Amino acid sequence: MTDTVDPILEDIIMTDTVDPIVEEATVTALVYRKAKHISDGRIDCEIEHPMHGWIPYTLDPADTDTTVDNDELLAAMTEADDVEAYIPPTPPTAEEELATEREGMSCTRQQGKIALGEAAWLSLVAISEAPDMPWGLRVAIEDTTVWRRTNGDMQALIWAMNLTETEADDLFRLAATL
Repeated sequence: MTDTVDPILEDIIMTDTVDPIVEEATVTALVYRKAKHISDGRIDCEIEHPMHGWIPYTLDPADTDTTVDNDELLAAMTEADDVEAYIPPTPPTAEEELATEREGMSCTRQQGKIALGEAAWLSLVAISEAPDMPWGLRVAIEDTTVWRRTNGDMQALIWAMNLTETEADDLFRLAATL
């Protein structure tokens, strides 16, 4: 990676010009560091801006903006051969995907009741009326307007209804369609 002026670029002096119309600095000589390929043929790096110092920059060969001369920057990177390879992100595991899905699972109380069906809902109401039912859980059953799959009270209700994790997931998936 390049932290100082590359010998090839030594004869290029870092200057800035100001366009009087847009009043923006135009980088005319490029010193870069921390170059790394990202998806779609682009390269993330930092460039030394004459007014702002080191700033993040994404080199896109298709970019037509002339604030930074992408052709010159790409040529310097190609010559130096110091751009890190693109390493695609590791795809999430099935467990991670399910955990992410569960975080987003929610339904209205009405959707949940319809998905449960009348018999299961009446059973849940009976459970809530049991003398040993914690008051907070009773309030959750009677008053919660949005049911969230990962909510602690919902976890307790899932347990109280004797649902497996898969059955609870399927219930939320169904409820979301109603």
